[in-house]
Amino acid sequence: MFLRQIVLIFLLVSNSAWAKFDDLYVGIGNMSKYTKRVQIDSAGGTEAFNINPMFKVEARSDINFDWYFLPQLAIVLPQDSRDSQTHKQIFFVMPGFGYRMDPSFMINSGIGLQFTHIYGDGGTKTLNNGTSSTAFPVPDRNVLTSNAILNLGGQYFFNKDISGRIEVSVMNLLIDSGRTTFNYFFMAHYHFGEITW
Repeated sequence: MFLRQIVLIFLLVSNSAWAKFDDLYVGIGNMSKYTKRVQIDSAGGTEAFNINPMFKVEARSDINFDWYFLPQLAIVLPQDSRDSQTHKQIFFVMPGFGYRMDPSFMINSGIGLQFTHIYGDGGTKTLNNGTSSTAFPVPDRNVLTSNAILNLGGQYFFNKDISGRIEVSVMNLLIDSGRTTFNYFFMAHYHFGEITW
């Protein structure tokens, strides 16, 4: 599927720059997506926080002094959309950079891609449309969209094996301020240490 292409991009970006990782780590956490952007009720309410479990693989290659190259690949667990006939999955590829401010804290940033894979069972879904109802089409094929994202976060190292990160990603930053969207991430990482090949 699309995951193979994303893994290939991750490996090419990583291997083309450095043949050694000074740290390889995995993370689990949550993505709170499209904060205050998606209407959730008929009164126009929006969500400030939502639950979307995710898994991430990230590497660290030392560049110079306290600067690091931080390529990462992340996947949000597959889920139904607001209706059960449409499903989606989100992937991220981010060739980011980090700066170690002190031994226990690093800031990170980068420009990457967010891929959203949407697929459905086809047919129509009838929804209330004011005083009447309208039948809306449900996707009957696979669609893959991509968005450029800008990430900024902070990572705290509890010890050499465990760290936590809070991060925000911004989509549609340069297109139109009315369409700018924020996602928040809360991650816990386990560090394996140096990996060479």
